[in-house]
Amino acid sequence: AIIGSGATGLVALKHCVYSEFETTCFEQNSYVGGLWRYNDGEKSDSYSFMYRSAITNTTKPMTGFSDFPMPPDWPTYLPHKLMA
Repeated sequence: AIIGSGATGLVALKHCVYSEFETTCFEQNSYVGGLWRYNDGEKSDSYSFMYRSAITNTTKPMTGFSDFPMPPDWPTYLPHKLMA
């Protein structure tokens, strides 16, 4: 079982599926994105620590995944909407 569908949970799920493990991912919310998901008043059982103007402090090449690259037209430092 994978607990949480944020960035780490999704990577763990990908590797489990790739390794042909029977895997289930549990997420307390109705969406994926973990801590990068901004909750602008939508009903949720959890509190979002993300704020509307948040931008990464690491570059796109350092943040992306080697087998799932980010589009080249995205900015170098990504806003939360592109991270979640």
